[in-house]
Amino acid sequence: MKKITKRILLLIMVIAIVINGLPFYILAETDTNTGNEGITIDLSATGESIDEVLSNISGLNALATGTNSSVSTSGKLTDSKKDSVEDVIIDAVVEETAEKEEDTKEEIKYDSGSAVETPAADFEYTIEDSKVTIDAYIGSATEVVIPAEIEGYPVTSIGYDAFYRCSSLTSITIPDGVTSIGDYAFDGCSSLTSITIPDGVTSIGIYAFCGCSSLTSITIPDGVMSIRIYAFCGCSSLTSITIPDGVMSIGYSAFYGCSSLTSITIPDGVMSIG
Repeated sequence: MKKITKRILLLIMVIAIVINGLPFYILAETDTNTGNEGITIDLSATGESIDEVLSNISGLNALATGTNSSVSTSGKLTDSKKDSVEDVIIDAVVEETAEKEEDTKEEIKYDSGSAVETPAADFEYTIEDSKVTIDAYIGSATEVVIPAEIEGYPVTSIGYDAFYRCSSLTSITIPDGVTSIGDYAFDGCSSLTSITIPDGVTSIGIYAFCGCSSLTSITIPDGVMSIRIYAFCGCSSLTSITIPDGVMSIGYSAFYGCSSLTSITIPDGVMSIG
């Protein structure tokens, strides 16, 4: 950030002198001893004293940096070393932009809060009617973030036995665009402890989470109207489950074998329990 500030200061100083109509030559330089950047102004062509030049730029310098201005007045520059005003401005802008891009890259690189999507190559999938269905997981990661899009198309469904018996899978995140979780989708994912089901899901298939014996809690989205047969059977560590008010039916043995589930609240709208 210090380099960017110095470049901005240089640009301000150049513009200030140009506005005042002073003929001059200037060169951006770096002190080889201290590494500090600055500008050298050749006053031989200005017809102005150093005090007059400083009076034009010192206020802007102090405003930009909060420090006193420091301008070298050496007249030792040769024509071959003198930059035009345009060159100095372009150099300052280009370097400032490059440094900002580097800063942005560093921020992204160290942003630990960003979830990294699992590569599309780790899935088998089909595309139909411009929508993607995940058919199988063929990767080896224990934590999976299903991508929101594959080949430019939205992922909308988790297909039949897509993660069947992925016993090493511990965590999975489903994108917001998914509306359907198929039959046996996560059946036998015995190490699965965390799963995020988006609010857009309206259908959860039979045996969808059967045998997820490490899953301790789950929230069923409001859009789901039916909990189908054996949907959560064998979830022996499940201690908490939230059933939304929109659910109208609970299928046969939907919670069979949920031995750690001590209580459950059934909404008033449920018309049938299998």
